[in-house]
Amino acid sequence: MAKYLKSTLQVLGCVVLAFTLVLTQGFVGGTPLFSNDGVAVALTKAEKKLENAKIKAEKRAAKKAKKAEKALAKAERAAEKSAAKAEKAAANAEKAAAKSAAKAKMAAAKAKKAADNAGAKAARLADLVGKLPSFKPPKQLEKIRERIAKRLEERAKRRAARDGKIGEKAEQAVDKAEQVIEAANETIQAVDGN
Repeated sequence: MAKYLKSTLQVLGCVVLAFTLVLTQGFVGGTPLFSNDGVAVALTKAEKKLENAKIKAEKRAAKKAKKAEKALAKAERAAEKSAAKAEKAAANAEKAAAKSAAKAKMAAAKAKKAADNAGAKAARLADLVGKLPSFKPPKQLEKIRERIAKRLEERAKRRAARDGKIGEKAEQAVDKAEQVIEAANETIQAVDGN
């Protein structure tokens, strides 16, 4: 029986030694000497914390990636909207420039017509005055002619000044329209560049 007990103790020692080796390799993380498919290896607290930290970091990274995608989409929509607004502003500015140029042309035509009418009127009045019977002394006729000529000249100057102001306003409107067009083009280029 001593022999039986001795061999039993040897087998038991070998089994304990084998389990110890397998479990030790599982804890240390080395390669097992034998396949441990059926052996459950317990994780340490540090390994569990490390794995939980990895999972949390992955979740956080996924959330941040979603936020970044949303922000990118929002920025793209905002860029498209601003480009559309810039194009619309450029179109409106071109229309305004065309309108103000047309108004300026009309004002210039009116001024020319008024000046022509004033010249024709002055010529008719001068003609009429020249045809009047000379029952007044020539000095008085000269004074009347001078007064009429002076009044006509003043009227022409006032009309020219008024038409000049209209022309200046039209030029200012054209300048403003050009500035708006330039700003819109810069915005479109900035959006296209991104």
